[in-house]
Amino acid sequence: MAIDGDLKTCWASSPKDTIGAWLKFDFGSKKSVGLIKIVNGWIPEGYPDFFTQNHRAKKITLFYDNGKKESFDLQDNNDIQELWPALADETQHITLRVDEIYPAVSTSAKTWVTISEVKFFLKLNLGPDTP
Repeated sequence: MAIDGDLKTCWASSPKDTIGAWLKFDFGSKKSVGLIKIVNGWIPEGYPDFFTQNHRAKKITLFYDNGKKESFDLQDNNDIQELWPALADETQHITLRVDEIYPAVSTSAKTWVTISEVKFFLKLNLGPDTP
């Protein structure tokens, strides 16, 4: 549900698996990713105060097929955030790992890390003859 285009749904980790939780994205073939847009946390329809009831990603690391990785800090809001990966090169998979969290205000044992949406944008290959 992290890539369904619907901000009212989300990916959620297991309550036991918060720091270290991960998602793996498969593009089907090697792609050159130039931009990633991510919406941290989750605000389900009809529950505008729900954002802080679950953990949100504070720091993530992206792992690429070329063996490289890079980390990004996320803001603690439900707005679209832009990540500009510099090391992805051509990759078929990107694994997103949660390294730090903004903790939930709830003390319930059933809190999890939530990410509403992740969207990938490819680099344009305009070729050597393009001005």
